[in-house]
Amino acid sequence: MFQYAELGDTVYFWFAANDTSGSSGDGASAVCDVREAGAAASAAPTLSPTPSLLSHVNYNAGAYEVAVAATSGNGFSADKDYGVFCSLAIDLQNPLGFVGGFRLTRKNVGVGALLTETTIATLTSQTNFTLTDGSADDNAYNNCRIVVTDATTATQKARGTISNYTGLTKRVTLSSDPGIFPMAVGDKVEIIDGRNFMSESMTEGYPVDGQSAVTPEQALYGILQALTEFSRSGTTITVKERDATTTAFTLTLDSGTAPTSSTQAT
Repeated sequence: MFQYAELGDTVYFWFAANDTSGSSGDGASAVCDVREAGAAASAAPTLSPTPSLLSHVNYNAGAYEVAVAATSGNGFSADKDYGVFCSLAIDLQNPLGFVGGFRLTRKNVGVGALLTETTIATLTSQTNFTLTDGSADDNAYNNCRIVVTDATTATQKARGTISNYTGLTKRVTLSSDPGIFPMAVGDKVEIIDGRNFMSESMTEGYPVDGQSAVTPEQALYGILQALTEFSRSGTTITVKERDATTTAFTLTLDSGTAPTSSTQAT
């Protein structure tokens, strides 16, 4: 079994034990070692979690589950592969098995514009802290997404949504995922626009000729209207805005009879 997970996730694996006669058996002293792929042969395991024996009557003897807390605090890193080996004592034997592997990627914090970067000034708890600076408006960043990373290693420590941005010291409370591992004073804080881009109404706008950088709204409106609301006269294509009357922009064709290219005119 090979799995894909994000740094900070808990990855689960399972194995079953049998005695020398082939029958299932609980055994004893089950152990697990997680190895980083490509590490030196003499390198210690990244983590050695304790397998859990499944005790419900529906499970036969010897059914185990392993929970691997793949956090930075436990020594894991993004963009690396790991293998999981398990063993236990049964019938005076210690059979070893490879139960699976997994690859870690970085946490996906979602799409949104970065509103500000600052650092943690005072840490009240892993879900409650103050910033070194911030907006004077108590509602400035409420409901925005937030990501906390180690300032030196850039390892992500926490993510969530700001549910309380208030007071002279700008106290912040995370409403979800209180910590992948403990935060500290000086950790970098990124506050990200909390809008849901896929359901948020956009302001109509269009790129102008020669504009080197366009906003998502300009790009999407330009594509939509060029496909659905236009007219052609000779070598000129006129694209209308959503009201179907106002000209959004025009395109000039290289030929009125057999065009092979166009350029934005206005």
